[in-house]
Amino acid sequence: MRYLHKELKLRRYPMICYNGALVMEGEHRVFSETIPLPIVEAVHNVSEVEKSQLALFTQDEWFTDKSIPWIDREVKNTLVTPTFSDIEDVFAKIEECGQAYYKLMLIKSEGNNKELSKRLTTTFAEELHVYRSSDQLIEVSPIKTSKSRAVEIVLKKYGYDWEDVLAFGDNYNDIEMIAKAGWGVAVENGRDEVKKVARQIAPANTSEGVAQVLKEVMRYW
Repeated sequence: MRYLHKELKLRRYPMICYNGALVMEGEHRVFSETIPLPIVEAVHNVSEVEKSQLALFTQDEWFTDKSIPWIDREVKNTLVTPTFSDIEDVFAKIEECGQAYYKLMLIKSEGNNKELSKRLTTTFAEELHVYRSSDQLIEVSPIKTSKSRAVEIVLKKYGYDWEDVLAFGDNYNDIEMIAKAGWGVAVENGRDEVKKVARQIAPANTSEGVAQVLKEVMRYW
C-alpha cells in the first residue's frame, strides 16, 4: 500500500505489510520474515492438486499465472498489477535475483476452500499461518509473523504500549490485534469472531466505516 503511504505523507512512519511479515520505515526494513523457497514450492504442489491458483508476493512485486476476477480485485485494492508468468519461471527468477516471499495467496474460483485450508494448516503447521479470507481466498504467511507481533515491534521502537493503539479489522488475521488494542474496532461486515473481541463496531467498510471512526477520533486531537 505504498501509494497510500505516500499520498498521506506518512513515509517517515512505519508501515506494516503482508500480515506483519514486513515492517518498512521509508526504504528501511524494520522487520522482515520470509517463507523459504522449499515451503513455497510445496504449497504450489498442493495448490495444483487442489486446483487453486497461486499468487506470490515479494517486497514490491507480486506474481501469478493468469488474470481472474479475484486477481483483478486485488489489483483494484492495491493499485499494483502482478507479473503474469508460469509459476516455475517465477521461482527461477526470484531465486536468481535473491528476492524472497512474504505472502502467498491461493484462490479457488470454483467450490469452497475449507478443505484446502485444513490441508495447508495440517501440512505446514510448524512453518505457516493459514488464513481463510473468504470461501475462495486463502492467505499464507510465515509462522513467526502476525499483525499483532508487527504492531508490538513498532510500539517498542516508538515507546508506546497497546493501550495507545487504535486498530481496525474485519477478518481472522485481525483478531489478536483487535483484542489487544486499547481501542479495537471491527467493521459491521467483518467476521463475527472479530466483532466479538472489538470494543466498537463501525459501519461496514463499504460505507466508509473506518473513515467515520477516524473523523470522530480526530475531533479530540
